[in-house]
Amino acid sequence: MTISETINRKATENLSWDIDTLIEENKKCFINNNKKTTVMKRYLVKLMFNINTDNSSNTSEFDEQIRVIEALNIEDAFYKARSFGKKEEETFLDKDNKLVSWNFIDVAEVYPLEEMKDGDQVYSTTRKIKDKTSFISYIRQKSMEIQAKNLTFA
Repeated sequence: MTISETINRKATENLSWDIDTLIEENKKCFINNNKKTTVMKRYLVKLMFNINTDNSSNTSEFDEQIRVIEALNIEDAFYKARSFGKKEEETFLDKDNKLVSWNFIDVAEVYPLEEMKDGDQVYSTTRKIKDKTSFISYIRQKSMEIQAKNLTFA
């Protein structure tokens, strides 16, 4: 069945659809050896978690995860990311026998990934830090750890 036959069949099956909608829907698919194949797109999503620990600290801990999701469209990517986040929720005892709960908050961001080129930025965040020197030292320490563990020039 050709794309135009599919459009005509769908148009007669569901008269509430207009031809532009049908054409757009069929652009998402292509025929390969008489098999309909769905073309998935990639999206970057940010999942946010609240980590609660049985302790008397007044500090709240949050985990921010950037993930790649394959979906037909941005709405599907959002709901798929939300499903992943809910599946990641868990409660366990840590090494000090303190109860730790990872609670999924929600999907904070969804970005379509177009064709990526070398050096393209995929994520950026700006932080306000009171102790600039300690933060810079922390970042440099993390960089040295990466070099020591993974890179041959360390």
